[in-house]
Amino acid sequence: MSTAAGASPGTRIPITGIRSAVATTLTARPSDGVIVRLAPGDEHIVLAGGELFDAAPTEASTAKFLSSDDHHLLVALDTDGDPVGFISGVETTHPDKGTEMFLYELSVAPRSRR
Repeated sequence: MSTAAGASPGTRIPITGIRSAVATTLTARPSDGVIVRLAPGDEHIVLAGGELFDAAPTEASTAKFLSSDDHHLLVALDTDGDPVGFISGVETTHPDKGTEMFLYELSVAPRSRR
């Protein structure tokens, strides 16, 4: 697996087992896997981690979510490239507060909780 120690947001690093040139690696620790910020074209990563969601995600809904610039989905991948957690958020802009992030949902597979 490629590591990205010290990688900053926006750095694109190939991840073994994930066939996406779109996923952006934010953080990596070789012993734990990586965290990637998903983008359009990464629907297969979400679908592979379907058990992390309240209901099975659909390809159409996932594509719509990932295509919106103000929707964010970060997925934790184990060392085999399998999804083991995620956090989603939506940016919102208020007239008196500017743009803020609303953290919407967080999930971690039971086998990866510590």
